[in-house]
Amino acid sequence: GGAPGGRRACGQLCTAVPPDRGAAARIGVAARLRCTGDVLVRASGAQRGALRGGASVSGWGGGRGGRAGADTADLMDLAEGLLAGGRAVAAIRLGWRAAARLSLNHARVLRIVFPWPDRSLIEAEARRFRLDPYLVAGLVRQESGFSAGARSRAGALGYMQLMPTTAGALARQLKLPWSEGMALVADANLHIGSAHLAGLLSRYHGDVVVAVAAYNAGGVPVDRWLRRGGAKDPVAFVERIEYPETQGYVR
Repeated sequence: GGAPGGRRACGQLCTAVPPDRGAAARIGVAARLRCTGDVLVRASGAQRGALRGGASVSGWGGGRGGRAGADTADLMDLAEGLLAGGRAVAAIRLGWRAAARLSLNHARVLRIVFPWPDRSLIEAEARRFRLDPYLVAGLVRQESGFSAGARSRAGALGYMQLMPTTAGALARQLKLPWSEGMALVADANLHIGSAHLAGLLSRYHGDVVVAVAAYNAGGVPVDRWLRRGGAKDPVAFVERIEYPETQGYVR
């Protein structure tokens, strides 16, 4: 099931790299990582404190010369540990640093830059609402970086960045009990967010590009953009999106 163009549309957002079953064994080899709910880095007290405090990890992997290869391995070990500890946003940032040194085609780098936490949950909700799971995963990555506790300045919450009013209305339609705090629970957020995405795909006749734009910007501006000449061409439609954030999001 699902929209046939979903996988193509989200090629930049989520990649179909099989799970790396050896990743867990590598955690702790070069960067000496241990995941016990949080990530402990045994490199220095300053780095350990920074990670626990949610600080930037941009200082990692700054070695030069003969240490470059080892530092890149350290970066990837640390990123995998962060992923295992639920810190996908920080892990992805480190993954891009590793990609600059190796290649985005490097299988291990790909799994870090385009992770798929909670894969079984995402696939289950995609099946429930007849969605392409790659589209759902790509949208989650773009919306929240797989952070269940994400909050935007506009007030959107959770994995799929649900606005409280939208989430409440959808929950009532689905006859589900709901409170605003439930948007910060991963499976509840995915359920309501997937229902919302499915509704938009139905509204826009399966057009993934338009539905994703509406998910980010709302239906009112998207309907306005669709009334313009040439909007049936997906490339022309994207070029005419007025909101830079939404335009970059859809691209």
